[in-house]
Amino acid sequence: MESVPKIRELSIDEDINERSFISILDNIYKREVIIFIIIPEWEDDLLDELSDDLVIVNKITFPLTLCFPRSYGYVGYIKSNSKRYIYELYKRSDTLDHLLLSEIDLTDKLSEITKKNIDDFFRFFELNKIPHITIGPDAQWLNIIEY
Repeated sequence: MESVPKIRELSIDEDINERSFISILDNIYKREVIIFIIIPEWEDDLLDELSDDLVIVNKITFPLTLCFPRSYGYVGYIKSNSKRYIYELYKRSDTLDHLLLSEIDLTDKLSEITKKNIDDFFRFFELNKIPHITIGPDAQWLNIIEY
């Protein structure tokens, strides 16, 4: 019998501060968290801010098919014991469509993400039954997926 994911939605107060947000994540993830992300090239200030800790694995043509001139996205990850950057990325989640948190280290698989299989960014975690968290639309909630 195939296991069905358990998905919980955790509502987030729109005025939540960083300390409260990190406290929520500390209750879910006790150890290191890995932030898996695709950052659009036009987020150059974010790329600069993350530059010390962001490991870029791949540069892909960004999935906006009608975008001119062509733009790119950077597939990468950040390993964080202190959950550094997570609040900032949460606040920017409306422009970061590909953002996922997990305790499971699948960083070696990120190089397989290309424009042709960009949908595999989330599907990979689902198919392999890897527990993870995504941020809901408008950062109103967290989707906590467990198996």
